[in-house]
Amino acid sequence: MQDPRRLSTDSGRTLWWVLFVVGLALSLAMVFRARFDGDQFNMLARGWTLAFAGEWLQYGMPTSAGGMSPGGLQSLLVGLPLMVWADGRAATLLLWLMSGVGYLLLDRAFGPALGPRGRLLFAFFYWLNPWRMHYTSMLWNSSYMFFFGAVHAVCAVRMRRGRRFWPSLVMVLCVGLGLELHTAALALAFASVLLWWRGVIKVDWWGVVVGSGLVVASVVPWMATVAARPDLLPGGPGFPFRNLLLVQPFLRGVMYLLRYSSLALPSRVYDLDLASEGSADDAVSSVLRVILVVLGWVTVLLPVMAYRRFLRAPRVLWRRQPATVGQRAWLRQYAFWTLAGAVVAFAISPTSVMFWQGFPVFHVAVVPVVLCVQALLRSGRVVAGRRAVAAVVVTVLAVTALIAWASPMFRPPGPLRTRGSGTEASFVRRLSADHPMFHDLGLHERCGLVVVDEGGWMPDLWRERAKAAAGGEASP
Repeated sequence: MQDPRRLSTDSGRTLWWVLFVVGLALSLAMVFRARFDGDQFNMLARGWTLAFAGEWLQYGMPTSAGGMSPGGLQSLLVGLPLMVWADGRAATLLLWLMSGVGYLLLDRAFGPALGPRGRLLFAFFYWLNPWRMHYTSMLWNSSYMFFFGAVHAVCAVRMRRGRRFWPSLVMVLCVGLGLELHTAALALAFASVLLWWRGVIKVDWWGVVVGSGLVVASVVPWMATVAARPDLLPGGPGFPFRNLLLVQPFLRGVMYLLRYSSLALPSRVYDLDLASEGSADDAVSSVLRVILVVLGWVTVLLPVMAYRRFLRAPRVLWRRQPATVGQRAWLRQYAFWTLAGAVVAFAISPTSVMFWQGFPVFHVAVVPVVLCVQALLRSGRVVAGRRAVAAVVVTVLAVTALIAWASPMFRPPGPLRTRGSGTEASFVRRLSADHPMFHDLGLHERCGLVVVDEGGWMPDLWRERAKAAAGGEASP
């Protein structure tokens, strides 16, 4: 008689494919329902400028430290899809594809160490994770960090036993090009240094040199741009180690690492609107919001327990990595030092830590939980454990489906209703002026845009150019 604690290869592979296809289909539905707001319009403005105006901007989105992120990678990632399909969702579709490729890379990299049951748990805690599903189904520069973190992990696995040129080169590109999209990629930079320092990875220095050269070459046009426009350089308020000194912002960053394996998503995600005119539906939305928030914080207890178990033997984790260590022990070391790199980035950051700054190490933040649940399933009461896991999977998919239907970034503009002193559609964006981009990409109807005389908003790129035109300056 087969041991119930063992999972056959065929059944494990079938379950994995079911989870993968379900996640792929649900996130694709979210992509096609996706809406756009402030940051999304700012990104589309850069892509539209490349696709429709033929101008490749060499700076990206505004940063928390002021100025703009360096390089023209953002314009390419948004503009090239727009050349194929003139719809704001084209760039989001590319992001969806990158997230799927990133997960497949992670599954291949971590699978041998996790085993069949561990692969299924990783599929659940990472691939079906509502955090990942939500943020890789909407256009946002932080969302690309999931892909760059995955590629960084694959490089680390390839560099486990020896110095290899191409993985070393690509790891540098992950950090350098990632910083062109979002400063959160600094977590990968510190993780790389710590992984090398502790012997978890072996670095080929020629690969590092060539990769660094490619990164520098990619920002040469940006250097020429900021020479003419110094205001594009980041350099706002704040100072290094600010978060460590103030303590609370630093602890909040650590708390986000725990929340990634739970249903405790940002409150705005649960700002549900069932898009109906009746007050009863407003009440239902409010009740659902309270239930989801409470449920989310209850589920944080699991990662708290898992991390406590993961850090129970710190001397083993701190010990320098021997060359002959097994795959599972190596994965624990890799997870520990990668998370340590993120913690260092949180401490050094001159601005308050926000939830998106951990996205580059999201795939690592779930590893301690996967290992903990796997150990629990290896213990007694396997049948009850499997039933509990099945119930949790159904609950998580239901929550994700609700987000896809009623959360702000995926619901259509709601019906007119009284809000405050006026009547408006739910979740609209008031514009100070119209622009061809909104028509070329079909954004007026999809996003419920309204042009108003006062109090309107415009993407930062158009605001810049309007100011330059008003001041008689050449537009950037």
